[in-house]
Formats: sequence, C-alpha cells, structure tokens
Amino acid sequence: MIGKNVIKLNEEKTNILSIGITWLQGRVLFDPESKWSKAYYGICHFGNCIFAVTPIDHPKALTLTTIRVSPTEDYCERAYSCLNFKCPLNKFDKDVFAGEFKDMGTFTLGLPHKIIGKLENPWWCEEPYYSKWKDFKLSPEGGRLEHKDFKGNEEL
Repeated sequence: MIGKNVIKLNEEKTNILSIGITWLQGRVLFDPESKWSKAYYGICHFGNCIFAVTPIDHPKALTLTTIRVSPTEDYCERAYSCLNFKCPLNKFDKDVFAGEFKDMGTFTLGLPHKIIGKLENPWWCEEPYYSKWKDFKLSPEGGRLEHKDFKGNEEL
C-alpha cells in the first residue's frame, strides 16, 4: 500500500467475514450516452453502497468478488480506497486510492475532483441513490449486472 497508512499484510485478524460484491454496469441505470453509463459500480454488501467505480473498459477491478471485513476489529481490507464515505469502516486515503489505478491516473476515472480532493460525499452516497443500492445486490455472494444490449466491445 502507498501513503501514510500502511497495513501489515500478514497481520492476524479474527472474526473475518467474506462480504460479497455486486458489480452494476452503469448502462443498467443511465442513458448509454451519459458519462455515468461508462463505468461499473461496485456495491459492497456490508455497507450497501458503492465502494468502487471503474471504467467500463478497465475490467481488472471486476475480478474482485469479495471483501474481507471484521466489524469487531474495525477492519476492512478496502477501507483506504473505499468510496462509501458513510461506511463506519471507511478510512479513505487518496494516495492509496490512486495507487489502485496507477496505470490510469485518477482523472481518467471520470470522478468529480471534489471527491478525491476534499473527500466530499459523491452522488452515490446521497439520496435518492444511497438507500437504493441494496436493491441491486445479488445476495449473498454477489455477481455482475449488465445491460442486455452491452456486448463489451463497443466504442465508448
């Protein structure tokens, strides 16, 4: 990990839960021409909100299928890169977040600068969206929801 917050990878944790993730393609919710349709939104089943956003043409993040969490130890393996600022386990660090997309840069992600710069809640952490993400969860294990007309190889 990068930044001032370093996690020891071999640190023993107890009461670990394996939490599912549902990846929701933006085209399911937004007009295909909208910039918000050109991303996948990762819904954490623990926080019931978006914890990650990745461009539709960057499928590497979609390989993530679970998050290890221990609420009793205030531990989440994604705490430093989580975009759900309302989650009680969130410890967002913009350097750690940027490190996860080191091959792209944070501006390529299309996220509003205020999210990275000032840590303001993004639109998905506000109503009417915040309380709706749980409706898209593929519980308990997670999965991927994609628009029926998306083939994965269209021009973006």
